[in-house]
Amino acid sequence: MIDRSLQQELRVKYNPEGSRLREHQLRTLEILKVVDSICKANGINYWLSSGTLLGAVRHGGFIPWDDDVDIEMLREDFEKFNEIVPRYLPDYLKLQNHRSDKCYYWPFSKVRDERYPIKEVFNTDIRYKYHGIYIDIFCIEKGTLFFSKISKWLHYKLCLGRSCYKSTPKLYLAFIYNVLTYLVYPFFRMCVSFSSASKLFQTFGTGFHKHREMSDLFPLAQIEFEGLMFNAPKDCHAYLKRIYGDYMKLPDESKIVSHI
Repeated sequence: MIDRSLQQELRVKYNPEGSRLREHQLRTLEILKVVDSICKANGINYWLSSGTLLGAVRHGGFIPWDDDVDIEMLREDFEKFNEIVPRYLPDYLKLQNHRSDKCYYWPFSKVRDERYPIKEVFNTDIRYKYHGIYIDIFCIEKGTLFFSKISKWLHYKLCLGRSCYKSTPKLYLAFIYNVLTYLVYPFFRMCVSFSSASKLFQTFGTGFHKHREMSDLFPLAQIEFEGLMFNAPKDCHAYLKRIYGDYMKLPDESKIVSHI
């Protein structure tokens, strides 16, 4: 973790108590607490990921200018999560995936708090049924860089990029989404299964190309995040270095962008 005095300076500058960003962070933390409880009660393995894990390691909580929470899980757990979580969520929380929101075309899920609606950038939510603040739940599975890149191109070019415009027919978007999800990506998955690929990527169409290693993830550990304990990869250092390089180095403040 970085020096306490520097951490306090960053907190005062970017997300002091009572600020709009800090309130947003604390609301997403409440969603994470509910999801964590449900996952642990039902034997679903997840871990803090990406910037959320970086925040836990470097800052002991949120990166001061960050506005989201990310978790990951293997495909088997992801499918179980999507199946059972709606039964346990309180009324104000909604699981968002293509099953619950036919105009949601991302290949990962969100859990949203509908009491606090937000507007997303680039009109990605223009057709959504749910609009509350959220945390992202990413599916991780075996893949290759080639399939990660080509699936991103297909998903963004043919589906997501066009979903931002109301003029794009819903039938077209539904057709493309289903072709990719139930024909193209299963074919990619089959190809990977016949190869020697062992690297883990976020699922096809997500668009993030840095890989994970199973040996860095399991058995899962625990890490402190905002004064609470959550699941984390076994080797946070290896995980973060693979994604961010020198992850303890703070970015140039002139390049820091907060969306809240």
